[in-house]
Amino acid sequence: MHNHFRITFASHKLLTVMVGVSLAIMSRGICADEPVASSRPADAAPSDISEFEFAGFKAGDTRADNELGLQLVWCPPGTFVMGSRPGEDEYRTNERQVETTLSRGFWIGKYEVTQQEWDLIMESNPSEFSPTGSAKYKIYGKSTDRFPVESLLVEEAEEFCRRLTNREQSAGRLPTNWRYALPTESQWEYACRAGTTTATSFGDTLSSADANFKGFVPYNGGKRGPFLFRTTNVGSYSGNAWGIHDMHGNVWEYCAGWYTDESRGGLDPEAATHGTYRIGKGGSWFHDGRYSRSAFRYWIEPDMRQGTVGFRVAATATK
Repeated sequence: MHNHFRITFASHKLLTVMVGVSLAIMSRGICADEPVASSRPADAAPSDISEFEFAGFKAGDTRADNELGLQLVWCPPGTFVMGSRPGEDEYRTNERQVETTLSRGFWIGKYEVTQQEWDLIMESNPSEFSPTGSAKYKIYGKSTDRFPVESLLVEEAEEFCRRLTNREQSAGRLPTNWRYALPTESQWEYACRAGTTTATSFGDTLSSADANFKGFVPYNGGKRGPFLFRTTNVGSYSGNAWGIHDMHGNVWEYCAGWYTDESRGGLDPEAATHGTYRIGKGGSWFHDGRYSRSAFRYWIEPDMRQGTVGFRVAATATK
């Protein structure tokens, strides 16, 4: 865990996110994430909403001024087209395109929540791929501190967010009109796409060098590679254009609300408040590459623990 908190802001001018803006895609392949340089005293905390959300932030700016040292990436307000383009390989009817506008910027986890971060808040570790988990034989001798937490119910992920919110607000690091929560499906896909309109944030193919999925079944002509048969350290693969990692593969990620047959678009779409299944995005280590497409919508049994399902947090304004 980080022993100090860091914030970094880019000095060049704000970039406005618009429909169809093409952002440079980062080079592919496995990489090590670089430390974030500090540009602010470690004990500085946001005193009001203007410090947590102001016009000077640009897409990809990061902050880690929280108890966990959990790195967050800024996603600015913008409009994008959610869903799959007509003719996209493996297109599903529940992925019809819908224009979506997010009028408020938000922060999202640079990585999926790790086992170490989970344990520090929840004082437990439900993960299969952990030293005490049911799949411990697959990770023998490895530290799983940086593996994503998995095998948790969505209510437990929501409780993690509530506890983190309470602790950060009590410490004065989070404004009272902000909270940690699961991202909505539209927030998740907006962050995943990072300005792209292709099937994945890396283009219209997905290779095993891009993400942790069933590597011998890549997407749309991508290069085959190894199948790890398990999760792996978050940040082991390149991030997208905004520097967000593992939006494709590793574990499915819970989103707020319930699964619906079609994506919700329009202005600041709210998550469905009832349904039968929960929403998962991003694919997993166990599934073919096609399921890791940016638009793919997975439904999850709400009372089933799976070693393929985890989450990442978002920090959003409540008013």
